[in-house]
Amino acid sequence: MNSPTIRRAILFTEDTDSVETLTKILGINGFQVFSAHDLQSGLDEHRRAPFQLAILNERYRSLPATALIKELLKISWTTHVIIITDKDEKKLHEVAEGLGVLGGIKDIHDSLGLEGLLAVLKNILDGGKS
Repeated sequence: MNSPTIRRAILFTEDTDSVETLTKILGINGFQVFSAHDLQSGLDEHRRAPFQLAILNERYRSLPATALIKELLKISWTTHVIIITDKDEKKLHEVAEGLGVLGGIKDIHDSLGLEGLLAVLKNILDGGKS
């Protein structure tokens, strides 16, 4: 009998008061969640055991999302990203093209948008079996 694969997600957000909603949804969808206290601890944990998913603000501690994504991808090119942004999908695609971005959610409470993107990610991670 195979044990289920543990999927890992990291949160890079300064809105620490509201991560409970994200953490709950990710947990229900089979993700173990790590909330980065700062950039270095997040990158160190990613080096230790790469994350399948990173959720990050458009800017994290003055670092643009694209720069943070590039750092994550240097460690593991298989990391997928969801950006918390108010940009529409077309603009987001222009900014983040080629960086493994699944899409964006409008804010940390956008559970419907998050669920939709997680369904896409689960399909990718399962090799298109769902």
